[in-house]
Amino acid sequence: MKSDIYLFNPSFVFNDSATPTQISESIENLLISIEDIRKEIYENKIDNDQFLKNQEIYNIKIYKNILLSEFLYGCPREDCRQIRSSVKKALRSIIDKYSKSCDLLDQQILELVKRNNPYCLNGLLRLNPVELNDISLNYILNNKDQWYNYHCLFLAQYPINENNFYKEIKKYFPQIYFHPSVENSLRRLRED
Repeated sequence: MKSDIYLFNPSFVFNDSATPTQISESIENLLISIEDIRKEIYENKIDNDQFLKNQEIYNIKIYKNILLSEFLYGCPREDCRQIRSSVKKALRSIIDKYSKSCDLLDQQILELVKRNNPYCLNGLLRLNPVELNDISLNYILNNKDQWYNYHCLFLAQYPINENNFYKEIKKYFPQIYFHPSVENSLRRLRED
């Protein structure tokens, strides 16, 4: 199962009342979440999950009319200097190191998320809460637990077949064990 998790551009905008501490905490929490998810992906040999970014993310005004590109790569303004360099480095890791580029625009990404199917699961990774009326909360990820729930829901909604279900569920629950007779019994039930 292919899973594309998109950094959702509008969620990278902070309102002007956000403090440097709030911004730093949000960025650091997102980095921890991504690193936790990446660790699970690596340890459980899940090779089809990937983080994606739209190149327009660099043109977002992240805070007080500061472009994200300025914020990340050098901004002489006092507002930028109030954020620790380690936080900017964390955000660079999220955007440049852990996320691959894609050509989709925000609206196209939202349409993909609305049209998940058995062969491709799409989700959104948010830095800040944003209003998304047409998107199920199950496809909005902020941490490792939500990432697991995202995959479990997908397996429940789109069971391609028994073999696929057993193969996929073991990736997300590596300690689970199905005795071969359980698999055979379930197949027979379906045939009846």
